[in-house]
Order: sequence, then C-alpha cells, then structure tokens
Amino acid sequence: MSNGLNIVRLPPLPLLPWIVSVTQLRPLIPLLIAAAILLAGNGVQGTAIAVRGAAEGFSTGLIGLMGTAYFAGFLLGSIYVVRLLNSVGYIRTFAALAAIA
Repeated sequence: MSNGLNIVRLPPLPLLPWIVSVTQLRPLIPLLIAAAILLAGNGVQGTAIAVRGAAEGFSTGLIGLMGTAYFAGFLLGSIYVVRLLNSVGYIRTFAALAAIA
C-alpha cells in the first residue's frame, strides 16, 4: 500500500577522507598545546596591561596607545626579521635576538 510518496533510501556514507585518527594527531599534540599556551599568554598580557594601566591612573587614550604601540612593534619586528634572516641566516639571527631579549 502506497500513499503516493516515493521513499528513496540513500546508501550509507563512506568515512570522509579528511577525518583523521587520534594516532595521526598524536605528534601534533605538544605543538598545539604550546601554541595554546602562547595564545593564552598573549591574551592575558593584553588584558593585564589594560587593567594595570587603569589601576595606575593612565587615561584610556594612553592605554590604547600602549596597545597600539605593542602591535605596531610586533608588525615592524616581523618585517625587519625577514631582512635580517636573509642577510645573516637564522642561526645568527636567533643568537642576536636571544642576546637582546
């Protein structure tokens, strides 16, 4: 007995090719944890600078300028380090930047 509706049964979907198993991700876990710690630290630093600046009585404009200067320095450093890497290599660049840190 049919009520006029055609029911189409689809075949089961195969496992998608981009799904990876846990054993394939195991070597990446320390890298992902380290990246998460760095991102969390950067977020805490940005918040802590703003909160501490407000507690010290800085104006909101000056607190915003400090945050802007931080990211402007980050951008300029990223541009400059490429030139440094091309001129002296990564080992000397790492040694020089570690010495001034």
